[in-house]
Parts: sequence; structure tokens; C-alpha cells
Amino acid sequence: MLIDSGKLILPITEAAKKHNINSAIVYGIIKAESGYNGKFELTAARYEPTYQWLYKPQEVKPAICSLATETCLQRTSIGLMQVMGAVYREYGYRGWLTDLFKNIKLQLDYGCKHLAGKIKRYGELRGISAYNAGSPTSSNAGYVAKVVAYSKEWQSLLLAESEIANG
Repeated sequence: MLIDSGKLILPITEAAKKHNINSAIVYGIIKAESGYNGKFELTAARYEPTYQWLYKPQEVKPAICSLATETCLQRTSIGLMQVMGAVYREYGYRGWLTDLFKNIKLQLDYGCKHLAGKIKRYGELRGISAYNAGSPTSSNAGYVAKVVAYSKEWQSLLLAESEIANG
């Protein structure tokens, strides 16, 4: 499901504020991870079969979910911010991971929580790198630069939406 950027302003702002991080950086990550042509893919998913940091799949899976399905979903990055299923589990999400595809607020809440932890630990730029790679690395400098460049669009987006709202 594609979403216009204007419909993301309030949810991004609320989630960023809740986790005390810069909403422009959150927007930059969303655009880098799931945005194209001014639209954003709420149901974006990418299976990463070599992802190895699973979070207690036998313990946290829904009762009627097979271990194989849970393992597959934990190895899948989900939603606007492309948060790994295992990260959702690590932060306490216990519902079906597939339910996250239709919930912008949960996607942003868990994504911002994860990003905030990385920024707190490493600082903003290294935190962006760690968000993408697990820990800061120079190998994803292009990703960090892209997020920073996209984040500069945030103020223009806010201004445009304000002008539309005020007629």
C-alpha cells in the first residue's frame, strides 16, 4: 500500500518526539528504506536469509505460528523503516509480525525506538550507520549520506503541507 508523504507528517512527528529524536532523520530513513516517487510503501518487506540475530523464536512466536514461520518473519525487514522482525521481538512486540504491515504507528514507534537507541549509543551520524548495519561502519557511508540528504527535504515537506492546510 502506497502512502503520500503528507499523511506521514503527524505519525513521524509523534513517534520522533516520543523517542526524543530528530523527525527529519526519521523521514530520511523512511525515504531511504521505502520511499520512491513521493510515495512510501507501508507494506515494504525484504527477506534476509543470512540474518542471524534471531530473538528467542520458540518463546515469542504466537501460539499457532510455526517455528519455521516465526524464524522467516524474524529474518524479514518490515514496513516504512524496514525494521527486522527480530528487532520488533527484542523490543517486546508479541503479536503476529505480519500485522505490522497495516499499522503505521507501530512501525514508526518500534523503528524510532530502535533508531533512538543507536543514536544515544553512537551519536547521530554513527547511529544512522548502526541503524542500517547493526553497528557503525564506514562501508555504508553512502546510506548515511542519503539519509542526511533526504532529511533536508523534511522542512520543505512541512512547509508545503502547512500552506495546503492554510489555503
